Amino acid sequence: MTAAPFKFDEIGYWSELKLEIVEKYGSAYTRAFARQKQLKKYYIDAFSGPGVHVSKRTGGQMEGSPARALKVSPPFDHFYFIDMDADKTRHLATLCAGRTDVDIHTGDSMPYLRQQLLPTIKYENFNRALCLLDPYGLHLDWEGIVQAGQSRAVDMFLNFPVMDMNRNAIWRRPDEVPRDGIDRMNKFWGDDSWRAAAYKKKPWCSGIVIPIMNFFQYPRAQPSAVVALPG
Repeated sequence: MTAAPFKFDEIGYWSELKLEIVEKYGSAYTRAFARQKQLKKYYIDAFSGPGVHVSKRTGGQMEGSPARALKVSPPFDHFYFIDMDADKTRHLATLCAGRTDVDIHTGDSMPYLRQQLLPTIKYENFNRALCLLDPYGLHLDWEGIVQAGQSRAVDMFLNFPVMDMNRNAIWRRPDEVPRDGIDRMNKFWGDDSWRAAAYKKKPWCSGIVIPIMNFFQYPRAQPSAVVALPG
């Protein structure tokens, strides 16, 4: 991998595991449709990044989700990579040079998905898509997820940005969380029920609550329409 004019994002063990899961699922996904020759299979990465990360464990570069998706066998018929950072999409374009089965879009992913891409992907159109949503923070348009579900043609991975949740909303003293953090978390989660999932009272400390850092293990904390991955 060549040097880039910017610093690649560092990722930890769980993010590395997430990349392996998505890669293996992608291969299983295309194999499931291998005999349906007329059906078109698309891969969508709505927060694609540059296609390269740096491992915190080893300090070395490692392939991101776009680079892994491009190697899936049997292959997808087309790839759509989206990111707001022009430097990242520019570097990703160098990794995809010469390929005619790749579209790279620089900008906000949700308007692009909702207005241009998702309307073309429907069960009756005889196409299918695997979509990865790995937002950088608590910024997600759930209407896009609803639209994908209504298509009956999109499988979706949603990575919950746990670090941003902990930084902005799930504090050890919930009464001190700023209103902006609460509003962002409510919008991302859909309502304020995340409070019940994220905190519990200690019986020996009346009135004291502590955050449950692994609360994504509970099924009720996960939307049923997507595969939820803690970030």
